[in-house]
Amino acid sequence: MIAAMGRKGVGATAMRVLAVGIAVAVIGSGCAVRLDAPPPPVRTPAPATLARDDLAQGEATVLAAAGPASGQLASLEAALVPARLAALGGVAPPWPSATASPSPTALPSLATAVEQARDEAIALSATTDDANLALLGHSIALSHALTLWFAALPEGGLGAAERAFVTTGSQSFVPAANTAIAPDILSELALMHDRARYLDRVIAARTTGTARTDALARALIHEERATEILALPGVPDERDVVYDIPTASVRRAADREAAERLTESALGWRYAELLDGARPSEWSWLLNASFDAFAAAALTEGFPAAALPALPGIAITQS
Repeated sequence: MIAAMGRKGVGATAMRVLAVGIAVAVIGSGCAVRLDAPPPPVRTPAPATLARDDLAQGEATVLAAAGPASGQLASLEAALVPARLAALGGVAPPWPSATASPSPTALPSLATAVEQARDEAIALSATTDDANLALLGHSIALSHALTLWFAALPEGGLGAAERAFVTTGSQSFVPAANTAIAPDILSELALMHDRARYLDRVIAARTTGTARTDALARALIHEERATEILALPGVPDERDVVYDIPTASVRRAADREAAERLTESALGWRYAELLDGARPSEWSWLLNASFDAFAAAALTEGFPAAALPALPGIAITQS
């Protein structure tokens, strides 16, 4: 859980006041003003503050580009950007600079603006020393990746498959043997996957055709994930043979889709939470696993686009 950020939240407070020394000398019956005191040097903001500003400006650009645009991506980003900006503390006015401000540039297309915001957020997370800002960067990048993917879905969606976060360059969805994530947390993840496997098999038993095929395919993915996680050194196996699946949650097709959606979304959120304080070596697989679970949730029948998260893995509190 992190508090909504302002400039104070990511670095030392910087006062944006340019003081000019004015000497007043009384001469005879009149007075003259001398501006002979040099202005103080322009203060340099902390790197984390500048990074936060860049991140917020990227979100503002996305919002501006969404305004005149139409379609799924425009409606998604217009709804999600305000929450991200609030977490970042909003867009602050430019810092005083000894150099001239750059000329305004043309507004990019919405897709370009979202891609740039996603990539800049990932890059920021890799370079900042501020843990909260790094988590925000990962969360924002994950949200942008989801909106871009969701908006490009073909009519009728896609079948069950593993889907990696687009910029990691990795196809791993589980940690390496030298992971720093605690065994009890890994055991929790394995249990969540095994519960998801069991639910998918129950759903498969109550459906036919494509729905059954997809449920069985997803069940196999969850089974393999749980097995791979439990194969890591020191991870306790807390799986059960059977799990309690309320009949009401799988009786109708809509109930089954809702149960699947809730289960996959919970997995996506949990993986995103683990990005908080994770080592850089863990980022790729955590982003992949989170993206994959959220994507699986989004592929359920009747998924509301408004359910895509603005800040996956982050609970924001106002301070």
